[in-house]
Amino acid sequence: MKNGSNFIMMFNDIFNCLSNNERYLYAWLYRYRHQFQNDWKTLVTIDFIAAILKVQNVKLQGNDRFLKSMIKDILVNLKNEKYIDFEIPISSTDSIISISYFENGEHHSGFEKLQYDIFDKFTDPLEFTIYNYINRYGSNGRHISDSQWEDILGVSKTKLRAIIDKMNTTNHCPRIWKFSGTYIIGERARQEENQYYTNPNNEVIDNWNKWYNASGKIKPKKHKDEPKIGFAPNPNKPEVKPDVKPESTIEFSKPIDKTVKDNKYIFGDYTRNPFQSIV
Repeated sequence: MKNGSNFIMMFNDIFNCLSNNERYLYAWLYRYRHQFQNDWKTLVTIDFIAAILKVQNVKLQGNDRFLKSMIKDILVNLKNEKYIDFEIPISSTDSIISISYFENGEHHSGFEKLQYDIFDKFTDPLEFTIYNYINRYGSNGRHISDSQWEDILGVSKTKLRAIIDKMNTTNHCPRIWKFSGTYIIGERARQEENQYYTNPNNEVIDNWNKWYNASGKIKPKKHKDEPKIGFAPNPNKPEVKPDVKPESTIEFSKPIDKTVKDNKYIFGDYTRNPFQSIV
């Protein structure tokens, strides 16, 4: 590849066949390309990759031996899936590997640009995948169900929601904007898919700030109008009505004698119904 631009080509089909760690390592290798004789390549060893990932606090599990074995497997799979190319076999973890990349359309068509300065802020492959999957859809955002996320990420719904809640805050960088799906009331009550953004316009940001606080939690409802996108009241919550009979149905069994000194209503017993007769 002869493209020397400062962005990573995130091919559209990268979410169909690679794992979270493979997507991250592909982007990491692409990020550290250098120009060699009018071509752009990454010269690395497995030892070097493992050491730098550790210094950068990238969240990859396992000890050094396991990590280096995993990196080797990822490199081989990225080559097999034609995202990178290099000479094989890899003889040892300290052998220099010259990695080259393919032009758009050679094996994969269509991509999103991921700027280097955005990639540099990621240390968690799961967060990286979430952000980049949403980012494919630009300022229009994307409706995504929890089951779709589970298929893409391969993690439990509990872990998924914890990560998304973390990213859906004003303090997280890079952040996402999530609008909870509206509850549909009826015989088959359900919640619509949540909507996500990475690059929303000002109207979407203002709408998010209107309905959510800085930690991504729904603000207490202070007005009657509903959000255009997002949360609706829980239809299962019972309506609480005051247990007071209308005036037209109140029955007076006997008038209150205000001359009686032991009348508790006179002395301030407001727990008693004032219209109730004294026995």
